[in-house]
Amino acid sequence: MSAVKGAFPNGEVGIYGVNWQEDRETVEDYLADSGLSVPVIMDNPAFASEETPGCYVVPEGGETVTNVLWQKVGEDAIDPPFPLHVIIAPDGTFAYLARNHAPDRVIEVLRRLVEQAK
Repeated sequence: MSAVKGAFPNGEVGIYGVNWQEDRETVEDYLADSGLSVPVIMDNPAFASEETPGCYVVPEGGETVTNVLWQKVGEDAIDPPFPLHVIIAPDGTFAYLARNHAPDRVIEVLRRLVEQAK
């Protein structure tokens, strides 16, 4: 994440960490240990059940990050879904979604999106 953040020093893109089922103290310790300096979006346990899909509405048949995780990722204990790298294009679609760590590919996609937005 540091390489990606460094490739856009003028704030052309927003870079956020997203917490998944960890408490604030654990997240703060991770940030301190890793040296990451990005805002972290904390998950909300109130939205963690199938009965409560979240705080937004997805059009019928629309694919969300949650859908991707539950449909395409194995058992958490055997095949954890993280890290997950997600790039959301200005139009709200997924421009990139991958579990492998490929900062060069992430930077490439982001540069293309920044150029398209000009």
